[in-house]
Amino acid sequence: MLKENTKPSILQTRLIAWALIGVSVLIVFFFSLNPWQNTLQAQTVSLDNPWQNMGTDVTQICTGGSAATDYEWGVTYNNASPVLRVTCNTWNTGQRVCTYPPYPTGDSQPFTWGGSCWFWGTNSTWDDGCSAYHSYYTEDATGRYNMSGGNGCNSLPTVYRRRL
Repeated sequence: MLKENTKPSILQTRLIAWALIGVSVLIVFFFSLNPWQNTLQAQTVSLDNPWQNMGTDVTQICTGGSAATDYEWGVTYNNASPVLRVTCNTWNTGQRVCTYPPYPTGDSQPFTWGGSCWFWGTNSTWDDGCSAYHSYYTEDATGRYNMSGGNGCNSLPTVYRRRL
């Protein structure tokens, strides 16, 4: 034990340092065996694979097969970087590609969370005659997402993919 108002000796300081290093090694070892390891490895693998420019055909994201299972998809739109991740979904008729997660949107206050969507083949008249229709989505004060207008027909993003 140390007496009050005394400094630890060099030996005590070294023992404390070695104890901290030992605890750090145990923490690293524990997390190397954790159940999230596969998730972290999957993220590392996707980061090791660079984005490939696939042109502007946003519909290729929804083609299914190996496009859906072997690749992560992304777009650039109104920006040159970073590539924004996207997901494809269907709802009765048509297909939709939307950026996720939401990002801050707007040029002045109040800024809102939102993103971009492209859709085609729906029952809406918006996408009639379009290869894809662009619309922004934004979150309102109650947490609900709404389509808030966009650039309309054939305003396409640059599409990217990378192998998972």
